[in-house]
Amino acid sequence: MMTDSRYIGPSLAGAETLTTHEQPLPLVGTHEYAQDAGANLRVKEIVHEIGEQVASSLPGKPAAILLTGSFARGEGSVLQQGNQLKMLSDLEFLVVCPSGAEPERVQQTVNDKAHELCAWLASRGVECEIEFSAVDHNYLSDLRPAIFSYELLTHARTVWGDDKILATARRFPASEIPRWDAWRMLNNRLLEQLQWADISPRWGLRELQSAFYHVVKCYLDMATAILIFAGQYRSRYGERADALEAWAGTASKEGVAFANELADRVSSCTAFKLHPDFGTLPLGVDLSQEPQRLCEDVRRTIVELVHTFHQVWRWAGNTFLGSKGKFLEEDVALQDAVLRSQPLREKLRGWAKLALMPEVRRRPQFLQHICRLLFKGSPRYLIYTVASNLYFRLPDVIDGITPEVEDQESLLPVSFADRANVEGGWWRLRADVLFGWRLFLRNHWA
Repeated sequence: MMTDSRYIGPSLAGAETLTTHEQPLPLVGTHEYAQDAGANLRVKEIVHEIGEQVASSLPGKPAAILLTGSFARGEGSVLQQGNQLKMLSDLEFLVVCPSGAEPERVQQTVNDKAHELCAWLASRGVECEIEFSAVDHNYLSDLRPAIFSYELLTHARTVWGDDKILATARRFPASEIPRWDAWRMLNNRLLEQLQWADISPRWGLRELQSAFYHVVKCYLDMATAILIFAGQYRSRYGERADALEAWAGTASKEGVAFANELADRVSSCTAFKLHPDFGTLPLGVDLSQEPQRLCEDVRRTIVELVHTFHQVWRWAGNTFLGSKGKFLEEDVALQDAVLRSQPLREKLRGWAKLALMPEVRRRPQFLQHICRLLFKGSPRYLIYTVASNLYFRLPDVIDGITPEVEDQESLLPVSFADRANVEGGWWRLRADVLFGWRLFLRNHWA
């Protein structure tokens, strides 16, 4: 198990210690952002420019701007097509606010800046998504063990501001990452996959390639969750693929039916993630073919993912619960057991945070929902329950069959009346789940 949590250092080696926050770090150093050497320099320049533009756009200078995610690990996925640069991975940044600043207001500003920067880059032949998360100045010192915080402290790179700020956080070994965080990650990826239910040959290459890339990311995160549960977590994709292959060799002998097949697919996805090349046929898909044929292949991979995910989800749920001797095979039994395992304080905290959001508490019958569901589960876990029941029926939906899911409506923590006219119960619940996830789950702890 990887337990080395030493401070890795700032992103741009050779930068002198800043005495003020008025200048970005110099564009020097040996840190790699992507595997492709040609693309790496352009990405480095882009990251540097983003840090400078964001810092100058804020009324109060941030304490620091940190690069996180794949590019911070040097594993960003970049396709160079002539003079065009297509970033498959998002550029993700953490904006650490100065003391006294309100992260909510800063978040609004950087959200607008993200759209502006994406358009600016597109005009220069660079296609990418940029995401900023504004956090309180105490955020790093208050970090608790989790997958995100472990990777942040191990790999984040300071691109603007105080290059010593990461040293204020407590380091912890990977063994301290709680299992519930892996369970949440797994369910978040499941929920995101509902976005691709209406995949169609009418979609363009860009949309179809994006759907496929999310399949790739889902396999990689399944590996992450499994390795957390197995106590063998690694923070880099290549190391995870190797660790999963070793785990699969043992697990398959112990009756884990999906282990070897999953390890093979994760290996294929890892190779594509680190060295994106449409000619490699990841998961057997030719990403350069015309939309109608590509749609058929992507649909196939989505359906295959559902079947594999279902097996992984059951195994992970039972492992999360610490099931001994009695493996819960039925989804309903597993879902109920997970809901019952939630501490009461966690349920109450989730509902309290939801009630503090004006756009949620003003929804029709929200008070009745609280009274009925308060002790059953937190809004997050109830959404996970509904989402999993929708997702495991996705193959039918892709085949044009609309499943009966009316019994799931009673578990929704919030219903959105403006989605009541969506045709078909499955589709209406999907709209509610996706909207609720984006509104109060993705960036909140409800």
